[in-house]
Amino acid sequence: GESVVTRVFGCGDHAAVGVFSMGCFKPAQKCAPGADGSMMGKLAAFCATTNKLIHAEIAENQQCAVDLVLADPVESLPNAPALCAQLCDALKISEYKDTRFKSSPPNSSSSPSSSSSETSPKKKEIRIVCSSASSSELIQAAAAQATARAAGTVLARQLVNAPPNVATPEAFARAAAKVADEYSDRLSLRVLELEDCEKLNMGSYLCVAQGSSFPPKFLHLTYSHGTPRKTVVLIGKGIT
Repeated sequence: GESVVTRVFGCGDHAAVGVFSMGCFKPAQKCAPGADGSMMGKLAAFCATTNKLIHAEIAENQQCAVDLVLADPVESLPNAPALCAQLCDALKISEYKDTRFKSSPPNSSSSPSSSSSETSPKKKEIRIVCSSASSSELIQAAAAQATARAAGTVLARQLVNAPPNVATPEAFARAAAKVADEYSDRLSLRVLELEDCEKLNMGSYLCVAQGSSFPPKFLHLTYSHGTPRKTVVLIGKGIT
């Protein structure tokens, strides 16, 4: 479970090389229960931190590549798909940096008030090198799922981190409508306006909504896929 990072010279495009010991991989060896999962979690955290540090050091619009070499077959790990997902999730989330409400550098051509920049324009590629075709397939499947999960996480962070003059009920309704349109085969959206809530005698909800200068919007998103075994309801609220 040890790691070391050293700078190298005259080694092609690689400026630094890091070595991270994953401990026991082989099922035939005697490992402590959960040791492999613990080490994969530590590797994920290590890579995510390194990824952020590299992102902070590279210059604007600079190209950069990070190679992660998994020397041992990933498929030999217990619960390998979940561990690969853990690694890919950490890498994908570490790529995200919300700069929507930050001022532009003095010599930047972009407008300080621009909110279209959701991630930094720095270009960085992460390449995971596997020792077998089976490992590569596991990583590719995990990366595809991690991309989807990261998109949902980023959307949630953007909504939560936005200031109240931006994250208004109308803005939340637009975000929900965009998601519902993109996944219309599984999601449906119903928006209850102030008048709709009054007709349904939603007194408690309307009392809380009076704390805002914006009219309320009650968003009802329904996810349906296949034959449901039970109904799960998630409720959230916010005042802006």
